[in-house]
Amino acid sequence: MMKNLEFIKELNKKEITLKKGEILHNQNELIENLSILKEGSLKVVKYLTTGKEVLINNIKSGQIFGETLLFINEKYPAYIIAEENSIVIEINKNELLVLMKNEEFLVEYLKNISKKILNMTQKLEIFSMKDAKQRVAKYLLDLYEKNGNTITMKVSKVNIAKELGLTRETVSRILSNFIKEKIVYIEKNFIKILNIKEIENIIYETKNRD
Repeated sequence: MMKNLEFIKELNKKEITLKKGEILHNQNELIENLSILKEGSLKVVKYLTTGKEVLINNIKSGQIFGETLLFINEKYPAYIIAEENSIVIEINKNELLVLMKNEEFLVEYLKNISKKILNMTQKLEIFSMKDAKQRVAKYLLDLYEKNGNTITMKVSKVNIAKELGLTRETVSRILSNFIKEKIVYIEKNFIKILNIKEIENIIYETKNRD
């Protein structure tokens, strides 16, 4: 997270203002800049041939993106779309090399890459699971390991479904069953994990059966 943007003031950069729903970058567009989300929120999505939207990631204010592929002349693997009115700062990779002399930025840059690698590893594990109940359980376990037994829900069931490659109805049904089985307690914008052992059993017993 880039909380303090003071050290980029002297760099050559461009600021892009987006309205909700506007596309910042298209899939297969060449990555030429490091991007920092100054305000707002973005989503990274792919579209299947059926037209179904698959949520890859959410980008929040202060986060950097595009950095993992910038120096290998790769293209954006997905669309980046504004979820609300947003402001993005883009810095050319040559300017980025200058910026890396700033220790604060370099540390945050490396942290960001490390977190993305961890996040991608977790998502690959989720998508390797064929069972929908198992995917939802793994999603909750990952949040539990990051936040403890009380999880504040900052995304809707629709976004959870997109992130897991499931329908909203499937996610709602599974969460309702988890409530009945006293595995979780849900109220408005938070989920409390009541039985972490059962969540682990759902994940790993199902996996072993496969």
